[in-house]
Amino acid sequence: MFFKFFLCGLLAALPFVFPALWPLSWVALVPAAFMLMRKGSEIKKRKAYLYGLGFGFGYFGVMFYWFTCLYPMEFAGLGNFESLVLVCVCWFGLALLQSIEFGFVTLLYRLIRPDKNKIWLCALLFSALWVFFEWQQTLFWRGVPWARLAVSQSAVPFLQQSASLLGGLFTGAIIASVNAFIAAALYSILGDKPIKELPGVFLSGIRKKKTIIFASVSLGIFTFNAVFGAIRCLTYDVTSDRKLTAAVIQGNISSLDKWADDSVERSARIYLDLTEKCVNETGAELVVWPETVITANLRTATGVSSLISAKAKELDITLFVGAYDIETAEDEKKYYNSIYIFYPDGSVGENTYKKQHLVPFGEYTPMEELIKAILPVLYDINILSDPFTPGTESEVFDTEYGKIGSLICFDSIYETLALNSVRDGAELITLSTNDSWFRDSAAVYQHNSHACLRAIENGRYVVRAANTGVSTIISPKGETLTLIDPLTEGFAAAEVYMKNERTLYSYTGNLFVYVCIAFISAVLVYSRVKDARKRETF
Repeated sequence: MFFKFFLCGLLAALPFVFPALWPLSWVALVPAAFMLMRKGSEIKKRKAYLYGLGFGFGYFGVMFYWFTCLYPMEFAGLGNFESLVLVCVCWFGLALLQSIEFGFVTLLYRLIRPDKNKIWLCALLFSALWVFFEWQQTLFWRGVPWARLAVSQSAVPFLQQSASLLGGLFTGAIIASVNAFIAAALYSILGDKPIKELPGVFLSGIRKKKTIIFASVSLGIFTFNAVFGAIRCLTYDVTSDRKLTAAVIQGNISSLDKWADDSVERSARIYLDLTEKCVNETGAELVVWPETVITANLRTATGVSSLISAKAKELDITLFVGAYDIETAEDEKKYYNSIYIFYPDGSVGENTYKKQHLVPFGEYTPMEELIKAILPVLYDINILSDPFTPGTESEVFDTEYGKIGSLICFDSIYETLALNSVRDGAELITLSTNDSWFRDSAAVYQHNSHACLRAIENGRYVVRAANTGVSTIISPKGETLTLIDPLTEGFAAAEVYMKNERTLYSYTGNLFVYVCIAFISAVLVYSRVKDARKRETF
């Protein structure tokens, strides 16, 4: 059983690596759901946990294969052996951490002990537990909600449009539910018979009322999602009365070169030249540079700051620049990964957007003393001698075009940050990121797919600039309007619109998650009451 769950997890992860396999997501969870439904309370608690652990190893092990692209880690000053050790720790360590957590999903299913005579309840419970797992990945430092089921549909944006209703987690629940009700239909045919007898009982079982109902429910859920998505893609108006040309600049400066001694001046020169060429050729009015493209504090690096200001004024553009921001309070310095805004008159915004979700072991070290003692090589990977401080505010910028919100890199995989920005008035979102660590692997495309979900959820254009790619401009339908390939230098521009209409999700937020949690709690209480009554009867 452990190996079967492992294979199921592996299959479920393949669409994230090969987007053309997106149909697989709608059936890959069926075996796991079927096995849980069939065994239910008969599974020993220890085995129930191990089954979830096995699924997690397959799912997250494949998902995070791109950590191998970090090798060799010359940018961190590590040799080949140290790089190999660290890559393995990152790859298997993160996969193990996520797997350990997923083990509690199958264990919780076993502890709830849903009634197999109410197989529809088992199917709904499976879906609700999946939603709960994806949501809890956003909590605390160890939470990395990278493997959202909704992201697996990046190749077919119309199947992601339901995220505008109740969020990407709702879209994931739809996918999980289709799988779960297919499993319920199979269970209605087979019952507790061995799977090898499926061909013999299929023809008679297919006539069973429950089988037809569950198969119809599964098809109905998929059809609803597809029809809603198609209608939204055909009818949703992505325009407004405020149109502008936005551009992204990709300097293709590697992680190794980014922190070289002359990196600040060299990066500024490359990006200023590309920006001038871009504006002259495309007429761009809004230009976005990547994350920490200037590895200095622009408040004190006045020479570079003046050059950028002069260029913004010369080209008459609004320019978003990723750089450091350092604040000193009570003799304590706080370092921030920030976004500065330069206005067409050459002035610099007083406030900066400060990255809110920092990357563990890249921008700060969680459990610092423990990590330093047992894994010093992991502690030493931090590029800076001082850790960053996370920001706490959305920081929506006022511009002549309207209100613009910003996100930085890791922020984009946490749905509430874009949501909060829109609730604070953002009519367009810029996203600056640095994915140069992952070169041309699936990671850069997966990361971009999260930005597409944020666009759909909130009904906003997302202008996304990456150091080495991919850099994109994304419509409120999650469609990529323009893309710069990884590991290339260049720029891209597209017409965008400032949008102030709100999606349903922008009002409800993660209300759907809380409904799922309430449902799980209700099923748990129902099961306990039923067990108590059985004991009283005997």
